[in-house]
Parts: sequence; C-alpha cells; structure tokens
Amino acid sequence: MSDYALYEDPDTKEKSYKRFAPRANDGGNFPDFKNFKFDGPESSSALKFA
Repeated sequence: MSDYALYEDPDTKEKSYKRFAPRANDGGNFPDFKNFKFDGPESSSALKFA
C-alpha cells in the first residue's frame, strides 16, 4: 500500500486514495502530483488494514 496516497480532486474537492506510482508495464505514465497529499503512514488514520 506504499504506492497509494490521499488524492483530492481539484474540481469536486472529493478525497480518495489513489495510486501515485506507475506499474511496471505503464511506461512511466506519472499522475499529476500537485493534488496528492503525502502525510506518511503514521499520520493518516483514514486507511485501515483488516
């Protein structure tokens, strides 16, 4: 899960977790990083593991 970060949609301000790291076969297609929030695993309590 370390490839995911909190993403805030610039239009709707909706927050969700999205993958920011490309997969091996993605060809280096990186997302726009200015809408991602990188808090670190300790500070985000929204994502819990079962």
